Amino acid sequence: MIDSGVAQEIADRSTEIIGYNVLITDDAGMVIGSGDEGRVGTFHEASLETLRRGVMTSHDIVAAKRLEGVKPGVTLPVVLENQTVGTVGITGNPDEVKRFGMVVKSQTEIMLRESLHLRIALLQEKALESLLQDIASYDPTIVEPVVLMARGEELGYDLNLRRVAVVVDLARFAELADSFKSEAGSGMPELELQSLKVGVLRTIKEVFSGDQDLATSIGTGKYGLLHDVWSAESSAAALEQTQKLCHSLMESIKSRHDIDVNIGVGTLATSVSDLKMSYHDAWGALQLGKKLARHRRIFQASEFRVQELLLTASHSSRQSFLRALLEPLKEQADWADLRLTILAWCESGYNLASASRTLHIHKNTLHYRLDKIERIGGKSLRDYRHAFAIYLACLLDELDT
Repeated sequence: MIDSGVAQEIADRSTEIIGYNVLITDDAGMVIGSGDEGRVGTFHEASLETLRRGVMTSHDIVAAKRLEGVKPGVTLPVVLENQTVGTVGITGNPDEVKRFGMVVKSQTEIMLRESLHLRIALLQEKALESLLQDIASYDPTIVEPVVLMARGEELGYDLNLRRVAVVVDLARFAELADSFKSEAGSGMPELELQSLKVGVLRTIKEVFSGDQDLATSIGTGKYGLLHDVWSAESSAAALEQTQKLCHSLMESIKSRHDIDVNIGVGTLATSVSDLKMSYHDAWGALQLGKKLARHRRIFQASEFRVQELLLTASHSSRQSFLRALLEPLKEQADWADLRLTILAWCESGYNLASASRTLHIHKNTLHYRLDKIERIGGKSLRDYRHAFAIYLACLLDELDT
């Protein structure tokens, strides 16, 4: 079956190039595309003989008058996947337009073939996107895991394999889209933007190139993938392998498309339920990483377990905890520096040399800040229980900022 939109595009383009009207019919002889749009929807009787015989037919003025909806010219069969799916007709003196016949027929078949392959690819892409969405919202009380596994098999993917979920987010995509629209000479911004998105997905599939690596677009400037790590000997090795590929992907997208990406890496999954958890872990890592580790681009879920736990507390509980531990400190003009100092002090294992290196300050400056924090807070940061509590409060303050 020939798509009418594609048929009209081919007819318009061919008519413009050769200077003779080109029309395209379906396998019942109905015109579905024509350089003369008034003929669309009419019956082209000459096509029936062409469809029956499978060869070019010609019709001069006398022959054309005997046939319904036909003008002088030639009609050729359109063959797609070894099946005659319609015809292409060229209006004019048969002896003159005959020389264009095979060229137009060949070009029409090429364009239809490309359109068919593109439509199949789009359907495949939509099916993958739908599968990933269903994995993300999987509820074993509603859907049996074998249903999702069967859908995966239909698309060529074994969901029983060990995998790690990864999400990729094009940085500042909204700004990029606006720039496409505002650039002078950018006549088709939507097409250019779509081309970029398709190109990025192609790059993702080239980097994560395993037969069982499932990758698809999941929204505006965002992509999801389930990386097959069957060859990794342990969970740590699986995550390390995934991390290396993510670094390679980040560099490839930057060099090919001149755009930065942020990447969230989930946990190892060995079942459909695990895949759901890994996917959500990857999203959580991406969101928290963009907020808390802005100097980096790749974030692993295991890095943010404490922050995730803090966010499970109610808003009122979080605010009460923050007031109790940080209120006098947050009134200081240099609160941002004091918060960084507390975080570095605790994350360095309460080591002066390590913490000062992390903060890029002299040990004396660190001493001064620690003393100020202890004086205002009324408790020693050498008291590890208090230090840990105020550390959690600083993490929570970062999340709520």
